[in-house]
Amino acid sequence: MIHFNHNAVLSLLILSSILLVASCEEAEEVKDDPPLSDDPIGWTLTWEDDFDGDSIDMGSWIIADGHWSHNGEEQYYAPDEVYLHEGSLRIRSRYRFYEGKSYTSGHIESIHYQRYGRIDINAKLPGTKGMWPALWLLPAARTWPPEIDIIELLGHDPNTIYMSNHWGPLTDGKSPWELGQTRTMGFTGPDFTEAYHVFSLEWYPDSLRWLVDGEVKFISTQGVPYEPMYLIMNTAVGGGWPGSPDGTTSFPQYHDIDYVRFYEQNEDN
Repeated sequence: MIHFNHNAVLSLLILSSILLVASCEEAEEVKDDPPLSDDPIGWTLTWEDDFDGDSIDMGSWIIADGHWSHNGEEQYYAPDEVYLHEGSLRIRSRYRFYEGKSYTSGHIESIHYQRYGRIDINAKLPGTKGMWPALWLLPAARTWPPEIDIIELLGHDPNTIYMSNHWGPLTDGKSPWELGQTRTMGFTGPDFTEAYHVFSLEWYPDSLRWLVDGEVKFISTQGVPYEPMYLIMNTAVGGGWPGSPDGTTSFPQYHDIDYVRFYEQNEDN
C-alpha cells in the first residue's frame, strides 16, 4: 500500500498553479504585434490608387488625347500610351509617327483635388536623352500659375531630380521665371530610372516640403498656393529644357507608378 504525504502533495499543487499562471502571462507577452500601417505618422489617407485592377479607373483619372507644347515638346499624348502593367500604371514613350508628330507619350491627371496635405507617389522614371518625366500639381480652377512640381527629371541625367514652386500673379505678361516668382532645388542621388522611389510633397499653409524616400530634400516658404490642386503625371519628349532625342536615346521608355496616395494632416500632428 502506498502512503501519500498530504503536505507534499499540497505544495506540488500550489507550485503547479503558479507555473501555469506564469506560463499564461508569458504567452500573452509574446503575442504578435498588430501589422504596421504603411501610412506616414501624423497623416490620414484621403484618396489613393494602387493600380491593382484590370484597367485604369476612369472615374478617378483623365487621360490626355492631343498635343500641346508650352515648352517646345515634340510628343503627341496618345491614350494608348497609358495603361496598367503588372500592378503599376505605365506611361510609355515611343518613336512613332502619329498625328503629325514623331513621338507618342502619355499624360494622365487626377479627378481628385485637394488643398494642403501630403502626396506620396511611388515611381520609377524613364531616362535617356530627350525624356522629361514630371509629377506635378495645378489648380482645380484650371488657372496658371501657381504650379508645384513634385519632381521633374531630365533623361540624360537620371541621378538628378528637380523640385519647384512657381507662383503668381503675372505682371505685364511676364512669366514667374521672369518675375523671380519661382523656387527650384535639384537633388542628386541614385539613378532614378533603375528602381522605384517614393516622391512626396507635404503642403502646409505656410510652407512646402519635398521628400525622397522619406527624407526632406527641399523646403520653401515663398508663394505657397492656397487653392485646391490636382495631380498630373506625364512624360514629355523633347522641349527646351531636356533637348530633343538623339542617337543615344533608347525607345521605348517607361514611366511606372506603383501607387498614388493623398493624405490630410491629423489635428494633433
